[in-house]
Amino acid sequence: RQPYSDHLPECLLLAERIGSPTALPGFAEGHVLIQDAASCQVVALLAPRPGETVYDLCAAPGAKTTHVAQRMQGRGRIVALDSRERRLAKVLQNWERLRLPADLLETVAADARTWRPDDGALADRVLVDAPCSGLGTLRRHPETLIDLAPERLDAYPPLQSAILANGFALLKPGGTLLYST
Repeated sequence: RQPYSDHLPECLLLAERIGSPTALPGFAEGHVLIQDAASCQVVALLAPRPGETVYDLCAAPGAKTTHVAQRMQGRGRIVALDSRERRLAKVLQNWERLRLPADLLETVAADARTWRPDDGALADRVLVDAPCSGLGTLRRHPETLIDLAPERLDAYPPLQSAILANGFALLKPGGTLLYST
């Protein structure tokens, strides 16, 4: 194992396949979370800082959300949003396993196209890791092609656009919005 890069010292590159991630030393103790290099890059580009407010509009299963918390050193506010309550359970499961501060995270089951915080607060940073077709993962998940229908693909651009527009509406002037798929 070696650091992935100088700007991501917290991310290690594994030289070979490991089988089940849960078999890694330190996984059960909350020292390890598996995500691919591109996901690590997303959080590095978002560049969250301690004390900031971050809205993660498509948070489940929580790898980027927990990485944001690590970068914030446990200080600030993270709102993790997902349209399905059952998917937010995975965010909480990862959060608890990694022993991150409970008061840093708020989970919300809501539509990212229209959600507004109850307190009206705007965010320093907004992460929109928008729902997508999964075609970029075909090499690892060829089964994606089994249910792929053109009408399903046509649904993504308007959904992504609406989430992105709402993300900008939730952002403080001078804030940072990062969009990824």
